[in-house]
Amino acid sequence: MALLLALVLWLVLNRTRWGFEIKIIGHNKSAARYLGINLARNIVLALLLSGALSGLAGACEVAAISRRLQQGLSIGYGYTAIIVAWMAQLNPIGAIFVAVLMAALLVGGDQVQMIMGLPSAMGLVLQGMILFPMLTGNLFTEYRLRFLGLPAWIDKRQRTGEVSP
Repeated sequence: MALLLALVLWLVLNRTRWGFEIKIIGHNKSAARYLGINLARNIVLALLLSGALSGLAGACEVAAISRRLQQGLSIGYGYTAIIVAWMAQLNPIGAIFVAVLMAALLVGGDQVQMIMGLPSAMGLVLQGMILFPMLTGNLFTEYRLRFLGLPAWIDKRQRTGEVSP
């Protein structure tokens, strides 16, 4: 069901007018307002759709895995989903592959924890080991860093031959 919904969501976001409007709003609200796109309506519709999909995912979790509603059922899947969406570059098809990777890391982290006697947060540490290099790479691709030369006080010392202590 999740694979089918991801495909439908990709089609909606990439092949419909509403998907185009949502992308425009996400990139530049001022341009969307200038184009006459109803921001409030589209934002509310996007929130309703995402809430419905989240509720459906929660219902599948309860119905298929634990078969009853109990306290502590969700152990932070929402935060992991944010990381999955970001790593997939907000692409529903890419999110499938990233979600499988993250699930494998969590299960693998549990296995490493049990076999080697490591702390229970090992799966989250493994996720972080992937996330931080991706964040750093995104920082360097989104923001171009320029070297403008040495500060004046360092440049002066080099010209006069002074050595810093």
